Amino acid sequence: MADCQITMWQLPKVLLELVPETAPLIAEKAVKAWDVSREPVIDEELLAKVGSDLRGEFDPYSLAAWIFLPVFEEALDAEPPNVDLIRRCCDFVERALSGEEYVAEGVDLMVIENFGSEHTSRVLPFAGPTFRNALRASGWID
Repeated sequence: MADCQITMWQLPKVLLELVPETAPLIAEKAVKAWDVSREPVIDEELLAKVGSDLRGEFDPYSLAAWIFLPVFEEALDAEPPNVDLIRRCCDFVERALSGEEYVAEGVDLMVIENFGSEHTSRVLPFAGPTFRNALRASGWID
């Protein structure tokens, strides 16, 4: 899989494999998407709603910002830092930023919007070249 570009359909699986600490948040988002306000009768309308909700919860930006980022920030803020988890999180970001365009754009937007100087300085020793380029392009590093 390392030689293939990650697609949006593979992104949740890759995240779960690299950062299993995200499992509770993934489960919460999946349960939320399946939550329907009426007695479910399997029909096209219900299937479309559930599919739309799942896609919304697991699109690259949402997955990165609302599922991945809280775990990553917790690892970066821990005292002492959770080096193993930080490395795995950086590996996820590196692979996602190298993924298909839709995946890379969503994760890049999460980096642009959410990384600050403090997190950037903590992540730099572990960030791969694609992640560093995203931080540089975002203005977080020179």
